[in-house]
Amino acid sequence: MTRNFPTPSNELAAVTNTIGQAVQASTSAFRFLGSLKGDTRAVLVLLLSVCGLLWTINYFSTKR
Repeated sequence: MTRNFPTPSNELAAVTNTIGQAVQASTSAFRFLGSLKGDTRAVLVLLLSVCGLLWTINYFSTKR
């Protein structure tokens, strides 16, 4: 079995790509949240969805 270790340039490219994706996602999230000003129901649904997702992840990750 042959293992392929990433070369430093490939590793740097992967890290740079990941950082770029994170910046793009956070920018999109801030734009989306800015568009929800005054829409209380949408904010409430979003908040409940995030809480439910976090609870589900926590529940299944700690379940043995």
